[in-house]
Amino acid sequence: MRFRTQKLFPQIFLSIFLLSGCGGGGSTSSVTVAPFVSYSQVGTNTQVTVENGISNEADYTYNVGALTLTSLTNVQAGQSGAKAVLSYDSSSDLGTATLTTAGGTSISWNSASDTFGTLLINNNVEVAASANGENYTLIANPYNFGWNYQTFGTWLTGAGTGSGKVGNYSIGSPTIGASIPTTGTATYTGATGGRYATAAGLDYFVSSSLTATANYATRSVALTSTSSVGTRDLLAQSSLNAVDFTGSMTYAAATNSLTGTITTTGGLSGTVKGQFYGPSANELGGSFTATGAGLEAFSGAFGAKK
Repeated sequence: MRFRTQKLFPQIFLSIFLLSGCGGGGSTSSVTVAPFVSYSQVGTNTQVTVENGISNEADYTYNVGALTLTSLTNVQAGQSGAKAVLSYDSSSDLGTATLTTAGGTSISWNSASDTFGTLLINNNVEVAASANGENYTLIANPYNFGWNYQTFGTWLTGAGTGSGKVGNYSIGSPTIGASIPTTGTATYTGATGGRYATAAGLDYFVSSSLTATANYATRSVALTSTSSVGTRDLLAQSSLNAVDFTGSMTYAAATNSLTGTITTTGGLSGTVKGQFYGPSANELGGSFTATGAGLEAFSGAFGAKK
């Protein structure tokens, strides 16, 4: 069934509001997305396999009664090799999803048996939650964002149980290294999504606007996120300017692997990894992780289009 939902990380069983009828039905064909093949060319009710993505992953423990994070361990940041198999229905809504991280975690959702919906605070982001409420993903709808070659999102297992895994991902159709422009500049605009935990363990879902300026001649990309908003229940929102960040990435000639660092306004620092998507670097995506004192951490992913 498709629902309009509101969720809490990692307690995700709050009120659910009916949005529309069942989605994701009907037969589906299958296609593996390679460079030069866009979402708009694939069509609906087709399983889209996207590989060579980037993912972050960590183990967590959580005090369910106090609604606070208690530990974050085994952090794996900026790993290459994430994969997703997605299908969208005739309304361009997510119908099925299977995510496999670079670390080997694999989770699946199907709208025929699990809860799928659209976030109340951002209709461009969809949620898929398992029937038992323990595993879910928030994923940017590429059709809504106008992206042809990528998407990004966050995911979590073990919601409400006190422990599990959490992470985020950027997946799509990477540009062949030799097809990245070598002269000129371009500005990419888009969004970020991720999770922030304070030193005391208060956790938030965070979204922001993203601007990336690529200088193809110097093989560098400057990143700026602004207007960060945080929410614990995906309803009530507050400004979180402390996690606005700036950063930069560089890459070798004819190589589609961008690496660099970010620094938040509040003083967190960390790493970022990205890649261009599309036949000629039409889009840009990646993931980042920044840390501070105690439990304070900010991890997410981004997507943008020029």
